Amino acid sequence: FENEVEMPEALKVKLRTLGIKLIKEAVKFEEFCEKQPEESIYEVEDVRIYHPQGDRDELQSYALKWATDYCDAIDGVLVVPDDRGEGWTLLRINNDPFLDFSKLENHEDVLFAHKGGFIAKTRTKGEFNHLIEAAIK
Repeated sequence: FENEVEMPEALKVKLRTLGIKLIKEAVKFEEFCEKQPEESIYEVEDVRIYHPQGDRDELQSYALKWATDYCDAIDGVLVVPDDRGEGWTLLRINNDPFLDFSKLENHEDVLFAHKGGFIAKTRTKGEFNHLIEAAIK
């Protein structure tokens, strides 16, 4: 074959193992994307909300990639369970210039709002749309 490259057998084994791992991961990601309900994407005050469903591990691994790569999100908010607490994480996608979560710093439902405005964490997994409305510039 003209595309064949000479390499040690040990390297071929490592590359094959890596390739299998990458293919398995791509299949898992595709399955995650395909099981997302239509309601996972909606709008609040002209801000697109991406709120995927899945277990904590899936969401940590795939949620942002699902929004940006699979859904082609260029702005908006990703809402996922907080990885350290009992609430939600609200993450501004691609530095959306119309959202500033630092405006939520003293809100009773907010546990943490970064001074840079790109992320906020809620105290509980309750309603969050009012927080997104409050963060709109």
